[in-house]
Amino acid sequence: MNRSGFTLVELLVAMAIFGLVAVMAFGGLNTVMNTREAVKVQSEELKRLQLAYRLIEQDFEQALDRPVRDPLGDERGALLAQGASAQLLELTRDGWTNPTGQPRTSLQRIQYGLFDAQLLRRYWIVLDQAQDSEPVERALLDGVERVEIRFRDGEGQWHDQWPPVNVEGAPGLPSAAEMTLELQQWGELRWLFRMAG
Repeated sequence: MNRSGFTLVELLVAMAIFGLVAVMAFGGLNTVMNTREAVKVQSEELKRLQLAYRLIEQDFEQALDRPVRDPLGDERGALLAQGASAQLLELTRDGWTNPTGQPRTSLQRIQYGLFDAQLLRRYWIVLDQAQDSEPVERALLDGVERVEIRFRDGEGQWHDQWPPVNVEGAPGLPSAAEMTLELQQWGELRWLFRMAG
């Protein structure tokens, strides 16, 4: 009788080749999965950066020359920026949407600050604050090492704070604002925004 089949050596060789192919396939799949996860994380960070940019852009472009009252009743300018400070700037803006139809104005008081390497945006429900007025706070960006803001007046001069030093009278709003951010992940970014002034 003639019997056909595989010898033990042929089976061992076939299993070794199959094992080698399986290890190579797993390595390739693992690389693809790691790359996919890294791209997903990078995409989320980019989306967050774009959202922060868009929100800041809207705040600057819709800024109004409308002073407010602080909790003690003192007047605060429509736009305040102290230069090198944890509280970067404070401004009044228009265009606050009201989809639920609450009894409130479309104006909003905004404050940006840098605390614990986070760029924070705060806003108040009312413009002229009472002593119990609390802001609503939102972290826009993490890993912020430095933020600088400067403003361009109507004559083309740049100022590190607003209202500018040694300027008599109410200067109104600047014509542009430039924000420079240094982020751990993205490096230095420079954003230029048009303003109503």
